[in-house]
Amino acid sequence: MQFEGFAIRTGRKHFSFALGGIIALSLTTSAPLRSYLTGNHPAHPTNVDSLHAFEIHYAPTENLEKIDSDLIRSSVHSIDLAAYVLTDMAVIEALTEAANRGVQIRLYLDGSSRSPGLRIQSALDHLFHLPQVSLKIKPAQMAIMHLKGFVIDGQVLRTGSANFSLSGLKYQDNDLLMFRDQKSVQAFAAKFELMWQREMIEQARRAYKSLI
Repeated sequence: MQFEGFAIRTGRKHFSFALGGIIALSLTTSAPLRSYLTGNHPAHPTNVDSLHAFEIHYAPTENLEKIDSDLIRSSVHSIDLAAYVLTDMAVIEALTEAANRGVQIRLYLDGSSRSPGLRIQSALDHLFHLPQVSLKIKPAQMAIMHLKGFVIDGQVLRTGSANFSLSGLKYQDNDLLMFRDQKSVQAFAAKFELMWQREMIEQARRAYKSLI
């Protein structure tokens, strides 16, 4: 039989599953991950002024909520966002607007966060059900997914200590980093793809354990 793209020979309890197989699958399904793993990075960043390839901002001196919202609103094609917390209304609204413009959005969230309240949960439910939005949540029983970052159109990486929450973006002592060089962008993209495929990989591992 076939299990999620991995061959299982049940007769001899042979399971053709290895890290090389995961990487091979990733290489065929993800251009960012393929480029990162093979070291095929551009010699120089594409369409980037080297003097402005990196920025760092600090809350509460600066309004990180506005920076995030403006970045999201600048998207044209795609957003891949990994969030430990996603409760800031301005960010949620910016993501919703982007999806309504046709931007393809993938959200990978941690499953251990508490309920954000009715108003925010309603806005999230609306966002999650938009056809341009794909959602995956890391199971709460697993180690937390603590990233707070996203990539816009494969060109700009936002990361840092600031959660996507009102307090994290406006009141706490946090930083927000932006990278526009392709090496940094592709490193995050590769990590995101591995997280996005995590459920399939875990299912394959469980299937393997059931056969031995």
